[in-house]
Amino acid sequence: MAIGTAYSTGTHLGLITTTAVLFHEAPHHIGDVSILIHKGVPVRRAVELSLLAGGAAALGGLMVLLIGTETAGFATVCYPSRRRIFYTSQLLI
Repeated sequence: MAIGTAYSTGTHLGLITTTAVLFHEAPHHIGDVSILIHKGVPVRRAVELSLLAGGAAALGGLMVLLIGTETAGFATVCYPSRRRIFYTSQLLI
């Protein structure tokens, strides 16, 4: 959602957000795969599950782009609320 909203706002913000999300999420997915392998899940299946989770996120971003281009002001509403959700979730961890 963050990437889709950022690209609907502007290409520059989209590229910055994509880079930030990549550096933030890549270690998480590597950690998820390693935990699954440690718990006995075969390597191939662990990677498939990680890709499935990433694919769901990509689908959400695509939906934001499609809805955002057709709904006036969607990015204006979605971007601040996404930031609030992110900050709140970080406080809970």
